Amino acid sequence: MKQDYQKVVNQLTSRDIYSVDTRGKPTTVDMYYNHIGKVLSISNKLEHLSSVGFYRAGQLLNKAKKELKGDFGKLKKILSNKGLHIKQQERYMKIARNKKINLLYNQLPPEWTFW
Repeated sequence: MKQDYQKVVNQLTSRDIYSVDTRGKPTTVDMYYNHIGKVLSISNKLEHLSSVGFYRAGQLLNKAKKELKGDFGKLKKILSNKGLHIKQQERYMKIARNKKINLLYNQLPPEWTFW
């Protein structure tokens, strides 16, 4: 998984991955098809990695709630101030607590996301 992530990150550091500049490229169906396919492939990989991140964030939030006790509210407020809304934190926690998802998580197809 880490190698896949690093590969995606390396592809994203390429300055032209999301560029719509077509100067110097042939104006053909194949050129557009290949470029669009490349952009969508990278985006789909990132979406899958994000889904894993949402699940893991929910697991960490649940663990923090158990271990931090009274200070958990402080953590939630800090995360909220950084852009992770409290309701979204609660959604992630609920997903991570779901026993069926927990049992089947590794068997879920990449298309199944938490978006």
